[in-house]
Amino acid sequence: MAPFKSKAVTKPTTGGRYNLRRKKRIAVAAAAAVAAAAAAAELTLEEEAEPESPHVRERQRSEAEANGSPPVSPSSAAESSDAGSSSSSGSPLPDISHIRLDGEEDDEVPIYDTCDEVRRKIDKHLRRTPGLTQAGFRRTLFAQLHKPTGKGIQAKQLSDFRRARGSRAGIRSSVYYVAYVYFEKLRLARGEPESEHHEMMEDIYIDGIDRNVHSGTRPGRCTAHASSYHSFIIPAESLICFDEFGRTTTFYD
Repeated sequence: MAPFKSKAVTKPTTGGRYNLRRKKRIAVAAAAAVAAAAAAAELTLEEEAEPESPHVRERQRSEAEANGSPPVSPSSAAESSDAGSSSSSGSPLPDISHIRLDGEEDDEVPIYDTCDEVRRKIDKHLRRTPGLTQAGFRRTLFAQLHKPTGKGIQAKQLSDFRRARGSRAGIRSSVYYVAYVYFEKLRLARGEPESEHHEMMEDIYIDGIDRNVHSGTRPGRCTAHASSYHSFIIPAESLICFDEFGRTTTFYD
């Protein structure tokens, strides 16, 4: 099938609403990174200044005996922790509890990653985070919702989203939303810059990608689904598909 040639997407002109939103996101990211560093430094100072309580040592000893393992002293625990962090290929996950994104309180954070990009991040995170289980990962994702409608992220929800293929395949899934929010918080906590993919999505979707236009979750499926206020005018005997950034394109059948 020969694709129609689509007009190249141009970046929004400087000034106006686009620059205001972009400057706001940069300011929020910088403030979050500074707050994360300050919180980590303060916590470290408190832990170094405060002597360990006998009650804490007793509780640790009781828990160790209940688990059938010998009690571990603070010095040996620190040594083993250092060894584990140096020998492991993954890095410890930063604290993200203090980070808040625009629209998070209403579960309406603008999204600037496609479904395929979020799937790539999920696979990489599960593969490279030592000791992380899918059950624990689902609990972490569910915690990103402020107005949940269910009791949690189910295993089938996660597996269905991960199996799908396509830039918009699974865009209506709650896994897509909460995973994006989680990874965006991790990025801010680590002080990492936005990826080229993220910046390109910001240029295309100033207010975030529209989650009302989606495709099926089966690999290779091209037919688009839209809400009642979306319509497409396309040539006869052609199909609507989405490119790597979720933009609509048409192909002859």
